Amino acid sequence: TALPPPPSTFVIAAIISLIVFNALFWHLFLALAFSNVRVQAAYARQRVMFTKLASVMVGLFGVALLRGAVSTLFFNRS
Repeated sequence: TALPPPPSTFVIAAIISLIVFNALFWHLFLALAFSNVRVQAAYARQRVMFTKLASVMVGLFGVALLRGAVSTLFFNRS
């Protein structure tokens, strides 16, 4: 991991705070953006394309995970 071997309480608290603030700001941004009628209309026009794009991205991520698992199982035996 990226943490030092014995992470201090301060480091753990800072990480948790960063994650919480990141999530809060992201959701605040989405709420403010989608409260705009023009953004809502643009999203409604492109919703099908966004859904297909997200499906392809998740599918590619799944394929990458499967390739890594197969590679580990069959080619990295100790």
